[in-house]
Amino acid sequence: SCAWRLACELCCCLLPAIMMPAVLYEDTAVEPVAAVVGRLLKRGSGSSLLLADPPDRTAANRQRFVELLSSGLPGGRSLTLEESGVYQCDVSQLDAEMRGGVTTESVGVQFMVFREAVGNDTVGLKSN
Repeated sequence: SCAWRLACELCCCLLPAIMMPAVLYEDTAVEPVAAVVGRLLKRGSGSSLLLADPPDRTAANRQRFVELLSSGLPGGRSLTLEESGVYQCDVSQLDAEMRGGVTTESVGVQFMVFREAVGNDTVGLKSN
């Protein structure tokens, strides 16, 4: 969690979009990651976050993260889950024996798109 706080302190600009792959593995990371999103994501309609995690490993952490974002971030902001789905992605990796061979396999990735709504914007969940 110290690294996430440091990221906030080092960043000098606000971002219109953030992509966070595989950041919710540890239970202790959920609150600091949500706080980072709240501090780094630019205010306004259309600001968005893409979260990507293995679907079977961090379900409870993802649920807690969704609750934190929707219940309110610092400054009275909240992000709404706009889209969620599990997609199959091809992953290439070196073989375990490091002999130079490469294997490719298809793995599931849970993608979640969050967006901040302002004023009369309509933001809602679309799931595949």
